[in-house]
Amino acid sequence: MEPVRLGIVGCGVIATAAHLPDATKSASFKVEAVADVDVARAKSVAAQFSVPNAYGTADELFSNPGIEAVILALPTGVRTPVVLSALRHGKHVLIEKPIATSVPDVQQIMAAAGDRVVGCLSCRYTFTDSAQRAADYIAAGNLGNLRVVRVRAMISAKDAPTKPPPPWRQSMRQNGGGILVNWGCYDLDFLMYMTGWKLRPRVVLAQWWPIAEKLKARVAPGSDADSHFLATVRCDDGIVLSFERAEFCATVDDEQWVVIGTDASLRVRMIPGKDKVITVDETDAAKGAVSRTLWTGDEEHAMNRRALEDFAQAIRGNRAPRTDLSRALTMQKLTDAIYGSAKSGRAVELA
Repeated sequence: MEPVRLGIVGCGVIATAAHLPDATKSASFKVEAVADVDVARAKSVAAQFSVPNAYGTADELFSNPGIEAVILALPTGVRTPVVLSALRHGKHVLIEKPIATSVPDVQQIMAAAGDRVVGCLSCRYTFTDSAQRAADYIAAGNLGNLRVVRVRAMISAKDAPTKPPPPWRQSMRQNGGGILVNWGCYDLDFLMYMTGWKLRPRVVLAQWWPIAEKLKARVAPGSDADSHFLATVRCDDGIVLSFERAEFCATVDDEQWVVIGTDASLRVRMIPGKDKVITVDETDAAKGAVSRTLWTGDEEHAMNRRALEDFAQAIRGNRAPRTDLSRALTMQKLTDAIYGSAKSGRAVELA
């Protein structure tokens, strides 16, 4: 496969810790340029990763005719105009998660995309062996009719930080939300992937809470978004999505990703690790529910590299990436409905 000539906009942590190491080591890419509003940082990062060009604006990078695709590693609140500019310049685009701050933003991107490949990196955790094994088991019909799809991921408050927290992390303006968009988008993409993207959300009832007063040192001053949310989502065919996540909360760590059907249920952790296990509880007419290990193994943190490879293969194969704009729109509609329900105190219906 001919390498995709790539540019990366944004030289922050995710670019230097994930995108640049993965892309520069991959035979699927030739990294041609980086850009950052801090041009000195862009030049430093370019030198660190042996990238030939460094720019101080995204449009300068987009104007380079040698670049055919870009990764946008920018804060969500400023990203949509940059996506639209990349598309006007004819680039394929891989967008950091979450896809945008609102449904209208996603719809603008869809209208501008044309024949360009556009993907979202909320799909990272679907690129694990366990996610694929779980998806295959569910697709084979082993669970019967689905009833409940559930994530409960509660992360307790740890020691107070020694460095200032990032200002965007729980900011509606800069990030489009808090823990729901930071990590909930991963949960949702993971569960949607395992269930074959067959969930059709229809009614949402939700609530979110800010960080507790005692724990405010863990977020930046002026933070105004969610540190904990809970949503109950009624989907077509009587399926319920139960969706809860929290960070910096007053409880022990408690993480569960579960799919329950009429004939069996499946439990798996989203996060890669050693000795990871998929457990299934299968019904038996005589014995009732019987648990067994479906899969076990060690997983490396290779999800970002695999997501980038999928993007390159989508470009060269003229196909959709794993989480394309239509799937990203489904998730954004649900995200907007969760925030809308929490604000109004009422259930929100999705078309």
